[in-house]
Order: sequence, then structure tokens, then C-alpha cells
Amino acid sequence: MLSAIEKNNQNKVILSGGIASGKTFLACYLFLKTLLKNRHLYRKGTNNFILGNSQKALEINVIEQFEDLANMLKIPFVPKYSNRSYFEIDSLRVNLYGGDKIRDFKRFRGSNSAVIYVNEATTLHKETLKEALKRLRIKPEFIVFDTNPDHPEHYFKTDYIDKNTIYSTYNFTTYDNEEISKEFIKTQEELYKDFPTYKASVLLGEWVANNDAIFRNINIIEDYDFKSPIAYLDPAYSSGGDNTSLCVLEKVSDKYYAFIFQEQKPAVDPYVMNTIKVIMGNLNVNTLYIEDRDDIKGAGALTREYVRLRDNMENYFRIAPTKPKTDKHARIVSLLTPFTYNKMHLLDYSSRSAFSDIYSYNGDGKVYDDALDALSAAYLILSLNYRDRSRHFTKFTFI
Repeated sequence: MLSAIEKNNQNKVILSGGIASGKTFLACYLFLKTLLKNRHLYRKGTNNFILGNSQKALEINVIEQFEDLANMLKIPFVPKYSNRSYFEIDSLRVNLYGGDKIRDFKRFRGSNSAVIYVNEATTLHKETLKEALKRLRIKPEFIVFDTNPDHPEHYFKTDYIDKNTIYSTYNFTTYDNEEISKEFIKTQEELYKDFPTYKASVLLGEWVANNDAIFRNINIIEDYDFKSPIAYLDPAYSSGGDNTSLCVLEKVSDKYYAFIFQEQKPAVDPYVMNTIKVIMGNLNVNTLYIEDRDDIKGAGALTREYVRLRDNMENYFRIAPTKPKTDKHARIVSLLTPFTYNKMHLLDYSSRSAFSDIYSYNGDGKVYDDALDALSAAYLILSLNYRDRSRHFTKFTFI
């Protein structure tokens, strides 16, 4: 592995795998080797850094690894713990940054870096990681990531690992680490013998849904030509909380084809409304069902906004305000049948957060349910007869 990285001059390296597999130590080694090798190229103010879930997590996860490496190389190592922790190794400063929140990128914004190490990549906020990559401006730039796997549609897998023309990924299993005792592995296998997804993810380093996830297999397709689908809008009413989710769904024989758009903004936000306007036109939607908390006859503020939106569009579609009558979770689990029997197909150009939420949903009624709420509502409307449908929704008034 090391020879492959060096022989091919790979400068964007991902080390992905199971727990205690040795990937963190190797990442630290690659970072330090590159840091020392190119020290003559750094200018005053060059910000070489390590980015992790939090500053405290980095102090726990990586400081000891670098201290061990420094002792092996017989070079000085001085850790500095403060509100802005860093360490000096052979007189070279390396800053430590947390990155699980979107605001964290402000700490290193505007700086220039030659060497970056990203620890526990899947725990970082997507935008913070993007900003970190923008710092890599001093040649010959080098970045190494280590990560435990998450669900198959996690942004780090789709945006980084799967882009194998840019990033070189090496996979590890816990069994690869010869320093780990056989008793440790035996204990892990015994504890989780009834949870195969745990073993696949934690020991084998595979990207599978969490063991407590309800929906573990999503059938994602690249293309489908919608003829005359319906759409269901599950709105958010404030910023920074729930998502506004729109599901476009069409039934063909016994199969369902869905596109999901969601955004963490109110349903009346100009960006959201303009996006929905484009979707409605491009996908030939014939009816828009709106979950309106104010009124189901058409007098609700949200419904009126979307009637005005329709009035400024070339294509006409019906609008039906409604309110669900049944428990949200009960509606969502109705999707188990089409998912289990491979009857539900999701378009891959749907919002990435929708896939992430579906894989993360565990039925606790607190988070990750907006996309599933819109999808399940559209599914029930299309799949049920009038009497069964009326158990779940108020009577539709088409406007």
C-alpha cells in the first residue's frame, strides 16, 4: 500500500475501514512523512492542519500517534492544549480544528495549506470539509483522510470515495491489524453475531446501513421519464429546523418511480418555490398535494402561495390541500413493502440529503423523517383505494 501511494505519487488518499484496523496510524505516518519531506517549501503563515470531529477528539485520537512517531524518529514533539490547540513536531507547527459544525470552517478560512489530515471524515459537516479542501493551495499539496464507514449514500462516499479518478482509496478490516489480540476480535464477533450489519460495517469496513435503520436497501436508478406523476409537499415553516420535502411519484404497473427534493428552508422561501416550480414543469406533474396546517379547502396561506405560483406557470396542475389523519411513523412503515420487494425506485438526482435521511431513519419520531413522510404520503395516495386512503388523509378538494 505504501509503495503504491509513493510509486503513483498519490496526493489525495483515503483510508477507509473497520475499527482498530491501523488506518489512523498510517494516516498520521503519511501526514508526518510528507510534512517533513517538504518543509523547505513552506512559507511563513503556511497553515498545515488536522481536521476532526472536534478539537478534543483530535487530542484523544491522534496526539498519541504523533508522539509515538516522533519518539521512533527521535525528533522533538511538543503538544499545546488551549482553545486553539496545536502541536509542534521537529519545530513545525500543526494546528488542530474541529469540523462537525458548519461554522467551524471560519477557523481556517483564508489560510493556505500544503499538508492536511482529515480524521474521522464521516463525522464532519459537508461544508466544513469543502472549505478545508479549498485551503490546499501550496504545492506539492497532500491530503489524507481516515474514516469509518457509514451508510452507502453518505456524502463522503458518494462525493469522495466514489470519485476514484481524484481520490485513491484503500480499504482496511480489523483483521488486517496484526497488533490486535485475537480475544478482542473474538469478543466482538460473539457480541454481535446476531447483527451482521454491525460486523460488516465495524469489523469489515463495509458501507452498509446501520443495524437499527429501518430501510437498509434503496434501489437507486439513473434515469426515468415521468409521464404524468403526482407530487406531495411536506412543508417546513421555519429555517434551520425541518426540511421542506417534495416527492414526485409515478406508478407503472406494480412499480413506483420517485424523485425527492428537500431543503432545510420554509416551503415559501423564494429559492424553494422557484425550485419546485422548475420540478413541476420538467417532470410533468398533474397534481400537487399540499400538507396545509391552516385549511384543507384552499384558504390556507401555504396553498394560496402555491396557487399563485401555478398561475405564473405555463403548465397547469391541480392542487389539493390536505392533512394526514394517521400517525406519521405508521405511514412511513407502509414503504417497507415496496422497498423490500424492489418495487420502489428512487432517481439518483434526488437530493443527497434525502438518501442520507432514509438510511438514517430509525423510527424514533424525532429526526430524518421529512423525505420519508413525503414519499410515504405520495405512495399511499397512489396505491390505496378511496376508502383506505380516507383513513390516512382528509378529503381532497381539488383547486
